Amino acid sequence: NEVEIKRKDAITASLAANGGDVLMPGASKTLNVTTTAQGATYKWFKDGAEISGVAGATYSANAVGKYKVEITQTSGCSGSVTTNEVELKAPDNFKVSIKTKNAYQPCTSNAVTLSIDKIVAIAGGAELTVGASEYSFFTFQWEGNTSGSYTDLSGETNTELNLNSATQNGKYRLKTTATGFSSIPVSNELNITLQDANALKINNGNPSLDYCDGTATLSVTTGGNASSTYTWFKDNVQIARGVGMTEYVTDGSGVFYATVESNGGGCPATSNSVVVKKTTVTARW
Repeated sequence: NEVEIKRKDAITASLAANGGDVLMPGASKTLNVTTTAQGATYKWFKDGAEISGVAGATYSANAVGKYKVEITQTSGCSGSVTTNEVELKAPDNFKVSIKTKNAYQPCTSNAVTLSIDKIVAIAGGAELTVGASEYSFFTFQWEGNTSGSYTDLSGETNTELNLNSATQNGKYRLKTTATGFSSIPVSNELNITLQDANALKINNGNPSLDYCDGTATLSVTTGGNASSTYTWFKDNVQIARGVGMTEYVTDGSGVFYATVESNGGGCPATSNSVVVKKTTVTARW
């Protein structure tokens, strides 16, 4: 038979800081020991000097420095081990990045939520990620550029920004401030183009057009642009295409609609469909 032998003195231990190794101004950071030692006792050190009065597996640190713990096993085989060293650092400044929180496709999505991707603390040349639990240290202000220049968005001071209309299409970024830090750079910029179901309309969105002898004119009444390329369809078959072709004249019946290619950074769009019916008047004698 097979027997597995394990040494009880082969103990392990590790030390970690909750929420990362950044110690925010005026805050404390909980350090936790994980160990396989049985009947463990703990001796804490900061910058090589023992911390008096600390005997548990956790410690609330309120000063920057290098921390480690010596663990002694008192049950079973005797032994001791020292954890890895955790260095808590004070931030010199921060970098903030934003992202789209949910799945987003330009010109396809009709809503999107913007959120903080991460906040990085720059500390002594190192870059350390700030935990989300510490975002309360900061003040946020979302900015939008939908008409040529950035302005603060009224009331939008949370970590997320919801956009749900094509009228909100434009560029967005996040301004971050914190006590004691006067020059936190503004975040990266996101360019948002949501789908607009009403971007292109023909005949004011009317679903039908009846006419008698002669011809009928279909016109782009919403979304017209002399430099955009329009394609016209009858019964799902392309019948015309051209730059600035915002009208189409027909002498028949059918289901008509138009599409427009993206222009000037906008989105492609498809119009409403119009059922055109021609009635021929005949006289009998």
